[in-house]
Amino acid sequence: MIHKIAKWCLLFLFTLVTQAHADCPRIISQSPYITHQLDYLGLKTCLVGSSRYNPELGLPTTGGLLDPDAHAIAELQADLWITSDWTKQRDFDAIQPTVKHALRLQSFGSMQQIEDNLMEVAKASGQPAALQKAQDFPAQWRRKAQEVRSLNPTSPKVLLISSCSGQPYAFGRDAFLSDLFTQMGFEIVGKPQRITHLPITPQQNALEALIAELQPQIVFIFERQLAPACQLMQLPKGTRIITLDGTHFLQPAPLLITAMQRFEQQWRRDDFGLRKLHDLHDKTLIKHQE
Repeated sequence: MIHKIAKWCLLFLFTLVTQAHADCPRIISQSPYITHQLDYLGLKTCLVGSSRYNPELGLPTTGGLLDPDAHAIAELQADLWITSDWTKQRDFDAIQPTVKHALRLQSFGSMQQIEDNLMEVAKASGQPAALQKAQDFPAQWRRKAQEVRSLNPTSPKVLLISSCSGQPYAFGRDAFLSDLFTQMGFEIVGKPQRITHLPITPQQNALEALIAELQPQIVFIFERQLAPACQLMQLPKGTRIITLDGTHFLQPAPLLITAMQRFEQQWRRDDFGLRKLHDLHDKTLIKHQE
């Protein structure tokens, strides 16, 4: 009797799994940040193909954002192909008829775009659980941003830089990271445009020049260790460089919630010395008022 019950239970579970798999749309992700969005929505297991930038998935590859492989995408007979506006409109239009549904997302301009992306993907997937996750995201990230803001009463001026090595760039005020850090209580200094490239060569250090021009109190660099190019820079008096792990910060996806959680933990431990910065600001303000 026990064996029969166990057998029926296993059969029932197998039926549920099979049904869930059958309902899962065939999805292609054309970028790692889209893969992260799908993972948050519970749709990562629906992937049947991905860009060359997600080799760890072990799936058939479909080129990149700038050069999607139309033949590979058509071969996969996807229900949903998701790319970003980095894919040229003419390439998107050519590939769109080969899949049941296609999305071309705007992602790098604001947190609102990320919210909209999740809703659009969830609706296109037809999965109620994914839709619920998308509906939960705005409150989740805003709540975490407010928790960081509560630790940050002085709103220091900050400049956001991708790295000090390779081909660094500054995030302008029209970037999703600037939007996020504003919600976290910082005042963003930088150019209006989303990205400003900052070549560092033996003849020129555009990053050092930008810091001298903008005079930020903090320069956040999104790499784990400070590269020599930044270690050797001459900084204005009162400017500090703080490195952050870009693994979670540089993806326009719900990974940003994890990034904020880790940021808050490090701040509470004073790993950044930010409490000391605020104490110094408060003492200076009191002295000025006296």
